[in-house]
This record gives sequence, C-alpha cells and structure tokens, in this order.
Amino acid sequence: MNKSSEVSMFPDYTKEFYDYLHFDKDELFKGYTGGKHRIKQLPIILQSMMGMGKTTLAENVISKICSWYGKENCNAIYTNEYPLKTLMFLAFKGFPKLGWDAKKPIQIVIFDDASGVRIQPLEQRQFLSLRHLMFRDTGIGEGVVYSIFLTHDWYALDKTFRRNAMVSCFLSIPPLDRYSRNDYRHYIGKEGVSELEEITHKAIKFDQFKGKGLVALPLKPNGITNVGYVKWSDNPSSFYWKLTRKAEEIPECLVDTLSGIIEYYEPETKRIKTEKDADEYIKKIREQGKERVRTYRERKKKEMDEIEFEK
Repeated sequence: MNKSSEVSMFPDYTKEFYDYLHFDKDELFKGYTGGKHRIKQLPIILQSMMGMGKTTLAENVISKICSWYGKENCNAIYTNEYPLKTLMFLAFKGFPKLGWDAKKPIQIVIFDDASGVRIQPLEQRQFLSLRHLMFRDTGIGEGVVYSIFLTHDWYALDKTFRRNAMVSCFLSIPPLDRYSRNDYRHYIGKEGVSELEEITHKAIKFDQFKGKGLVALPLKPNGITNVGYVKWSDNPSSFYWKLTRKAEEIPECLVDTLSGIIEYYEPETKRIKTEKDADEYIKKIREQGKERVRTYRERKKKEMDEIEFEK
C-alpha cells in the first residue's frame, strides 16, 4: 500500500495558502490621493480533472476574501462559457439594471475551463494589466485584483498564465498520462506526484475523499518545503456574478442586453428557499428568454423591411 494512505506526507498549508492571498488593510488602503494608482494583482491557478473540486475551491477563496474585506467591498465575476476578452471587458463595468455594482476595491475575476486557451497579444496585455483596467473602469485607485484561472491541465494553459501565477493548487493528476507526471515533478516533486495520484485514485470514486489537494507556494516558510496540503469545504458561503449562456439565448441579442447572460449566483439554499420560489424563478427566466427572442425577431424584421424598401 502506498505510504501516503497511511501517513500524511506533507504539512497542511491551508492557512499558509490563505495567508499568502491576504493583504493587510493598512497596507492595502493607505488613502489614494491621485496620480498613479496603488492596485495590486494576484494571479492564482487551480488545476484538476473534471469534477474534482476546482470551482468549489474557487468559491471557498471568494468566501475567504469577502470575510477579510467585507462582502460590500468585493466584486466577483465568473465564466466558463465566454472568452477571456469578454470577461475582462465586463469585469469592472458592472450592469446597474441588474443591481450589479462593480465599483469595488476588491475584485475577483474567475476564468473557468481555461485549458488550451490561447490569448491574442492585445488580450495578453490586458490580462497583465487587469489592475490598470480596474482603475480605468472604476476610478478606484487602491485595492487588489485576484485573477483565478481554473484548468484541467496545468501545462495546457497559455504560458502567460503559468509564468505569472503567484500560487498554484494541484487537486488531481491525469491517471494515464506519464508525461504529466514528469512535468508536475518540477512543482510538487516526486513525492507530490505520488501523493496526488493517491488523492486522485480515491476522490475520482468516492466524494468523501474530495476536498484536499496540494498547493505550491512561491516562498519557502522557514526553509521548509513549499508544497503542502490545501483543504476546502463543500458548501462555502460565496457569491459572484456569472456570465453564462442560457438555452433561450440568441447570440445576436447580446448587442441589445446583458440581462440574459448575467445572473447573480449564491448558494441555492439562500436564493431559492421553497418549491414555489423555484417555480417562480424558472417562470421568470423563461419569460425573459421569450422576450429576448421577440425583440430579436422584431429587429430582424425591421432590418429586412428597410432593405426591401431601399430596393
């Protein structure tokens, strides 16, 4: 039997992981008086196979950040369906009609399913300048941008993401890919790969073994190895604005409204409390979809009529 199933091979670095993400308020908010902004940026990578806890860990990070700075001071946006350029364009602008106020000093930008995404030179510049985009769109001169990238394959990420990440969490390892093992050894070592194999083997079959992975921190505290366990809860108290496609959506309608692709996410136990509430919520979503379709058809008909009139 693998020794990792008998004893813990690594220290628990959950506290160290969050400590590294935390900024002291006195350092973060010294008072912006004009001139150059003082916004910090901290990129994070969360890697695992499908269904192994990437999104849940990201929600834990959101919950922890909000507990530090206050929910009223935080803005979080997430997508796993739209390109990075769309996410960056909307992240700090918000959408007042839906009650989305993005002008907050703490920004959390979550880009899910980032495996294999290749970014263009302009998008690359924007990603590396998220703090500048925040200042431009919000006018807030101090704070922090947490950019969280979720991927199935760490090495399938664009090198711009990988080389600029301040911290990476490895929650599983591809079970049949020998080459991945060699690559991952550079970051979590041979023992880390063995431990991650053990975690993957158990968690892929039994949910009770999920909620634990390995984190590679950039600094070695007190000379000890910089690799340790990171753990998270299954039901964190988190919130974020979700950029998503709905079944009723017609892509052309995006130029007219964002109400169909932006929704506010909180744990279902808070947002929909009864079966009646759930039915009303579904009914509302369907009505919004029908209205978008109707608006789109009317606009296209008007365009066609104008073309016929010109002929």
